[in-house]
Amino acid sequence: MYHRLTVLTVLSLVSITAQAVDGITQADIEATVLTPEPVKFERNLQMDIQAPTVEVIEPQVEIGQSDDLVARINQALVAKEWALLESLLIEYRQSEVYNVGFDNYAQGAMLRSQGKYKAAISKFEQLLAQDTELIYPKFDYAIMLYENKQYRQSQQAFEAVRPKLPAPIQAIVDQYLKNIDQASKVDFRYSAQYEQTDNVNNASSSPTVKVGDWLMQRTEDSLPQSANGVRYNTGANKVYNITGNHYWYNDVDVSGVHYWDNREFSETTGTIESGYLYQDFQRQFQLTPMISYNLLGGNPYNLQYGLSARYQQSLTPKMRLSLNAQHYQKRYEEDGIAKRYNGYLNAESAHLMWFKSPKLMLMGGVELSQDRVADNVENSTKQGVMIGGTWTDGAIGVRLNARYAVRRFDHEHYLFDVIRRDEEQRYTTTLWHNKIAYKGWLPKLNYQYHKIDSNIPDLYSRSGGEFFVSIDRSF
Repeated sequence: MYHRLTVLTVLSLVSITAQAVDGITQADIEATVLTPEPVKFERNLQMDIQAPTVEVIEPQVEIGQSDDLVARINQALVAKEWALLESLLIEYRQSEVYNVGFDNYAQGAMLRSQGKYKAAISKFEQLLAQDTELIYPKFDYAIMLYENKQYRQSQQAFEAVRPKLPAPIQAIVDQYLKNIDQASKVDFRYSAQYEQTDNVNNASSSPTVKVGDWLMQRTEDSLPQSANGVRYNTGANKVYNITGNHYWYNDVDVSGVHYWDNREFSETTGTIESGYLYQDFQRQFQLTPMISYNLLGGNPYNLQYGLSARYQQSLTPKMRLSLNAQHYQKRYEEDGIAKRYNGYLNAESAHLMWFKSPKLMLMGGVELSQDRVADNVENSTKQGVMIGGTWTDGAIGVRLNARYAVRRFDHEHYLFDVIRRDEEQRYTTTLWHNKIAYKGWLPKLNYQYHKIDSNIPDLYSRSGGEFFVSIDRSF
């Protein structure tokens, strides 16, 4: 019964074909969720692993069985009539033709369709333990391991069954093995963009500051300064499958901005992350220590180290929940700055993503951060919301983000008899067309606008927008 192309094999091949549809990519999701805010030296940790897809032609296979009940079970499998299948299996277990192996096989197919991969894999392990000579169920088993992101075990299962399969199926196995090998290699990424800003020092444009009855004129250096330069990012990522769904995650990143006409504000940040990653078909959990060192104007500026935790869960086939938490310590090089700003930052966020169609992803979320430093006047809490989305149609892609946050400080300002309160708005739009990519480099047109309304406007209120072109590549 199982030494021929099985029902589940057909369903497996159909599912592979269904995956090979242009639409929202993991990179689009991360860019929507994790667009960094324009706060110097604060960094959003990003990571995800997505198994590559395989494109195959859907096979045309006729499946028949000698027993009528078995045939009806097969038909229910092909039609994905799971409620009917469950009732047929109850009847089948009372019949004279009952076979525990076929029962495990059918249950495994049903559990797989429900996303219950651990249970489905267990059923197939029972089936294969009863009959080690089965061929196509071994192929189905390897596919389920792959879909559940148990890549090391999947590779072993594919390699064991490959010699016994016909040439067309061997070609499909080879594609899976190639993807598994690719997933274990080092991923490199590069991006660059021209940057022009009229406020590189994040200063208020007010020429005066009023303190009580005193009206003070601001110096030229304390007013907004312009700068032109290149913002860049380069990094490498390596994920090692230890066993099962357990991984060792590693990432090295160098990012920054070089202003050729205002080098005092050029900055470079190097970051290393290494930690634990769990992932399966429905969820992903990451716990990653990190250390980061920053240069400002070519001089040592600060050291950051801490821990990042991330959890993602598929709630439905079209809904995904993402939870993030970070804690890191901040240590500054200059004594004067260190006495005020040494401390720590906690950041938490929750985002809900809705994949309305293969072309459209919408999302929203809440974000919270607490900045605690040596100078209590600078302690603050920021609460915010965000909405965004990504739309793709063939080669064209558009991404929109909007954020609103309120930042409240804990104590009165050292110059004013008020507690500082800032309202922050940030809007980002990105447009691209895959047909103008060159050798993997994809240019994107971006516009971003940022505005801060403060109750101490002479010092902290500011706004600005800019268009820029970015170029990125990952491989």
